[in-house]
Amino acid sequence: MLSDRLVTQYTEFSKGPQEPHKGPLKIEACLFTKEDVDLFKGYLDAVRGDIPMDSYKSKRGRKKSVKSVEGFRDHMVREIEEYTSIDQLVKELRDNGFVFSSLALLKDMGYPIQVGILHQKKYKFMVRLMRKAKNPLNDKYDPSLLIGFSDNKVLGYSGEDIVLEKEFEDTKGRVMIKIPAKAKVKFPDYLHQDERNKFRAEMQLLKDNPDKNPSKFYQRWVWEVKKSSPEGIEFPRIDSIISPY
Repeated sequence: MLSDRLVTQYTEFSKGPQEPHKGPLKIEACLFTKEDVDLFKGYLDAVRGDIPMDSYKSKRGRKKSVKSVEGFRDHMVREIEEYTSIDQLVKELRDNGFVFSSLALLKDMGYPIQVGILHQKKYKFMVRLMRKAKNPLNDKYDPSLLIGFSDNKVLGYSGEDIVLEKEFEDTKGRVMIKIPAKAKVKFPDYLHQDERNKFRAEMQLLKDNPDKNPSKFYQRWVWEVKKSSPEGIEFPRIDSIISPY
């Protein structure tokens, strides 16, 4: 993410910045390999004007043919293409830190999600969890690659681009897709974003710590959130909280 402009990281690193930038600039990048770090360092030097643009672009041009300069996203896409079983694929993704989540949760946490509307409705998505924090609000995800599942079909999104489409022939014994309750809850329209985030965080904390008592905030809203949410979601401690309905 460059300021408010979403770009494909590896393409941006390869072609370099359009011009030097001396003022404030927000840059977010995911660095998975040493090559990523080296490319990012060179990119920052070009942004600051420490490297002439012509020099940067010619330097990057010589490296474009080097096949070993690959990012985690491209590596995972190649790996997924080789699998013949959805069970095996989900296990591999989990081994690489991917978890099932909802796009609504990622959006609420401020991540730029550009999945097509139809795919949002039909697919259940996995995203890479980079860091699990004690406070769920501080969990860090890498949204550069989202893997969606619908029956025997798998779809990969990077930004707004579809980078993977695969259909499995063997649909027997598919893994049960279980999305965490905090990611499935639906909120009343009048509940503000910071209140939604606070509720999700406490919901997870109560689930992780059976001895923790629910706050007045959680007790105030839990039945209204339950009423707005799909059936089957387990709300911790709700049985001990009097329903207003």
